[in-house]
Amino acid sequence: MLSNRSCDITKIILISLGVCFIIGGFGLLLLSYPASAVGTGSFTFLLAVDQIGPEELSKFRYTQWRKPSKGIRPFIFSPKSFEDCKILRYRRGSRPQWYLWWTYYEAEYMMPDGSKVIGPAFGSLPYVAPNLFLIIPMIVAGIVMLVIGIVLRTSKLIQTDSVGNGQ
Repeated sequence: MLSNRSCDITKIILISLGVCFIIGGFGLLLLSYPASAVGTGSFTFLLAVDQIGPEELSKFRYTQWRKPSKGIRPFIFSPKSFEDCKILRYRRGSRPQWYLWWTYYEAEYMMPDGSKVIGPAFGSLPYVAPNLFLIIPMIVAGIVMLVIGIVLRTSKLIQTDSVGNGQ
C-alpha cells in the first residue's frame, strides 16, 4: 500500500507533467509556424532553381493521379515556368517528419507546343506545415494529466477536510 506522501508526490508529478506537456505542445505549435513559412519559402526556391532531384522527391508518398481541381495552380517560379500551360492531372505527395509535414504537388502539363511535361505545382496546402499528429495529442495528454492530477489533489483535500470536521 502506498503512503500518503508517495500519493501526494504522484499527484504533484501528474500536475507538473500536465503543465509541461501543455506548454511544450503550444510551444511547438507556435514555433512550427515560422519554421513552416521558412521551409515553404526555401522549398519553393529550391524547386524554382531545380535543386531538388528525383531522389529527394522519391521520399514522398504519393496519391493516385487525379483530374485537376480549383486548388491546383501551375508552378510559376521557375526558368521553365508553367504559367501558360494546361494541367492535365496532378498528384500530391506527403512526407511526415516529427515536427513538420512536407507536401509536394506534381502535375502533368500540356505545353504550348503540345508536349507533355511533369513538374511541380501549387496546391491547397503549403509545402511545409506543422505536424499536428504530434502536437495535438501532446496537448491533449497534458490536459488529461493536469485534470487527473487536480481531481486527485482536490479529492484528497475534500477527504482531509471532511475527516478534520469529524464527519
